[in-house]
Amino acid sequence: GVGGEGLYMMASTLQPHLLVTTAGHFGNQTINHLLENYARTAIYVAMIKPRSKGRILAIPGSAPIVRYRFEHEDSPMIQNALMRISTLLFEAGAEEIYLPIRGSKAIHSLDGVRRAMESFNHKNVEIVSVHGMSSAPMGGNPADAAVRPDGSLWADKNILVTDASMLQIGRAHV
Repeated sequence: GVGGEGLYMMASTLQPHLLVTTAGHFGNQTINHLLENYARTAIYVAMIKPRSKGRILAIPGSAPIVRYRFEHEDSPMIQNALMRISTLLFEAGAEEIYLPIRGSKAIHSLDGVRRAMESFNHKNVEIVSVHGMSSAPMGGNPADAAVRPDGSLWADKNILVTDASMLQIGRAHV
């Protein structure tokens, strides 16, 4: 984590099919370029604790529907995350970075990232979640937590949560 900011940055799994999926919005030319340079390519992610909230609607006889309402207060956190991870990567020797922004191109300097942030629009950001992190947060009070400290639901002690949904980004202090 990055000091109390509620920001976590890390390397992600890199396999050709994940690279293609992640870079899909850049088009075939960029995907081919990345695959040709696969040995020198990495995927890094930045996780934030958003203010935006999602809901899962259970519909009998159908798959659940996930609805997500983006809150504009999350834009500065996303921009900060992109700047921080880009700074780290360029300082570590990266030659080019592809931001998760539709319509963007390869960026070769931190100034290029700054320029991209000047025209930032949350509607163009490729935001993903690989798990429902923080969707059932753990805590000592049922008013602000779905899961008790022992992993059982506040609403039903017989149901245990044992995955990343009970983790709260930005709450742990190490």
